Amino acid sequence: MGSVQNSLGFKVVLVLTILLLPFLSLYAQPATAPLSPTERLARASERVAEGEKRIEEARQLMTDGRSMEKQGESESKDHVKNLKRMLKEHEREMSSLNKQLSSKDKTERSQARAQARDLKTRYRDEVRSVRKELKEAERNKKRGEKMQERGKKKLERAKDYLKKAKKLEKEVQKRNEERERKLVEQEQRRMTGG
Repeated sequence: MGSVQNSLGFKVVLVLTILLLPFLSLYAQPATAPLSPTERLARASERVAEGEKRIEEARQLMTDGRSMEKQGESESKDHVKNLKRMLKEHEREMSSLNKQLSSKDKTERSQARAQARDLKTRYRDEVRSVRKELKEAERNKKRGEKMQERGKKKLERAKDYLKKAKKLEKEVQKRNEERERKLVEQEQRRMTGG
């Protein structure tokens, strides 16, 4: 019985080891060679370029937001003008129908009522569609404002990133220059024999 338990325990440990081995290899540190000074400088320069690209993207986002906001604003004004024009037309048409509604002729009154009903229905539908377009224009205006805000935040982050990248690039350049200077001094000492 003891050998059955030992062999069972051994099998469990063996199976667990086989199953966990791939996961344990994920935590192993990959062996990477240290970067050469030129590679460090190239990476720092890439970061500076990335920072400049981020700034450009943020500015473009702000520009797009501004144009979207202006477009929404102009569309809103047009829709409001359209609503006012439609209201005046409706009132003018209704006033002419009101004269017919007060007529003594029964058929003329019933025709005027039917025309008034049709006119109100048409007016209501037109106003509904214009208000829907007005609402969409207001949404676009708000989207434009939000895009500008996002662009401003993104611009600040990009400026910080670029500032750090430029600082790092200068440090790497300085270290490379210092390294080159030391190498030249060592070579001169070796050549002079001292």
